[in-house]
Amino acid sequence: MKGLILARKAVFIMLCAGVVISGVGLYGIYAEYIRGSREYEKLRESVAINMERSAKADDESSFNAETYLSSINNDYVGWLSIPGTPIDYPIVRDRGNGYYLNHTFEKQENICGAIFIPPDMSLQDDHEIIYGHNMKNGSMFGCLKKYLSMEYLKDHNQLVIFMDGQQYRYEIFSAYETIDNDPVPYITFNSVVDREQWERELPGNVQLYDKIVTLSTCHGKGKRLIVHAGLNL
Repeated sequence: MKGLILARKAVFIMLCAGVVISGVGLYGIYAEYIRGSREYEKLRESVAINMERSAKADDESSFNAETYLSSINNDYVGWLSIPGTPIDYPIVRDRGNGYYLNHTFEKQENICGAIFIPPDMSLQDDHEIIYGHNMKNGSMFGCLKKYLSMEYLKDHNQLVIFMDGQQYRYEIFSAYETIDNDPVPYITFNSVVDREQWERELPGNVQLYDKIVTLSTCHGKGKRLIVHAGLNL
């Protein structure tokens, strides 16, 4: 009997230890979420404050947001915003090794990562593909799952990209779930044939737009969530 009691105590202690270790792990993840979110919040605030100061000053001291952001990270290529949602982030070009999967815009190691395009892509391309993590706290691309609701899509159908001193306003027209290795959403338009194939295989009125932006994020095991937006030049 005594041996049984001791065995039960041992199991209880191991379970408690497991809970503590799990709790420490969860706290670490939560702390990274907080650090990542704060970094981006401070970045937005810094840009806004400098722009406000610049508006009150003379032309010689005018603030250029893109020059400022490029000075922080020379991989900066533009800024992505979806009004009415938490998506309001700088975009970087990945270095080809998945660096921005676990590094923020300010190059801090963090599970939030950054919003990025592939290394061989430009925001000037006819089909721009932008990646971001599906964070559980709704940051980064964590709110994209809401676009599976047609009502939400209709109420939040504007996507804005700022680059090279210009603002480009896209219309979000399609959102869906697909398997992880589905190549169709990522077809680049190297020819008219590529574009026609893409239009045939994807949902939505793709043919109505001159340029396409595709947002891509993970959505459960082995799945991706895709959101498409179009721009007429």
